[in-house]
Amino acid sequence: MKTNKIPITGLENGNCCPKCGSTKVILWKQFPITVQFDMKGKEIIRDLKGRRIYKPSNKILASLYKTAQHDYQCAFYDCQKCGWKSETYVP
Repeated sequence: MKTNKIPITGLENGNCCPKCGSTKVILWKQFPITVQFDMKGKEIIRDLKGRRIYKPSNKILASLYKTAQHDYQCAFYDCQKCGWKSETYVP
């Protein structure tokens, strides 16, 4: 099923590169992850209840990463064919 090509004009508007017309465009989003450090420079990791974890498992690290992906700080488009990059969008 073919869709009509609409050049990207803004954040989440359009489906192809405005320069070459390719649909091989990637949307990059930056998410905030807050990290704590003690006075010795050691990273402090806490679970979702606020308790300190000294040896975090991969499951805990993955859940912390997943919870950070609700709101993104900025985003931009990148065309894989011609190298076009959009301006940075801030929601």
